[in-house]
Amino acid sequence: MYKNKKIIAVLFARKNSSRLKNKLLNKIFRNNLLELSIKTAKQIKFVDKIIVATTTNKDDDEIVSLADKMNVECFRGSENNVIKRFYNCISNQKNIFDYAIRFCCDNYLTLPYLVEQNIKRAVNLDLDLITPGEFAVCTKGTSQVVISCRCVKKIFK
Repeated sequence: MYKNKKIIAVLFARKNSSRLKNKLLNKIFRNNLLELSIKTAKQIKFVDKIIVATTTNKDDDEIVSLADKMNVECFRGSENNVIKRFYNCISNQKNIFDYAIRFCCDNYLTLPYLVEQNIKRAVNLDLDLITPGEFAVCTKGTSQVVISCRCVKKIFK
């Protein structure tokens, strides 16, 4: 929590990559990309909950199993409608969250302290969205987004 704002980290993960098969579960430095992403999310200060958002495809059962082994909850939703999966993931939680950190598990360059800086900026400036670019302290290609949950709802609706 940062300044009384509840924050959820939503890690997007699916197995059916078209360019590199099964890339999410390929090992890099003794861990696969999903494991690296979960470990990174656990290091981000201010996060009240971490959840892996995957698809309802049977192929993604392995993602659910691995997340479960790492004590992280999963949400399963649409493969093709990512904003619907994101919105449903957030809105189906017991708690109401103010902000979400959204990142894809195949972006292994996520740095916790940079995400923390973006959380501070979003909350302190009451911003709805920070993406890698103009107002962010993260670099392009690392795919972390800090977004207000009211903005996710607005986009979805």
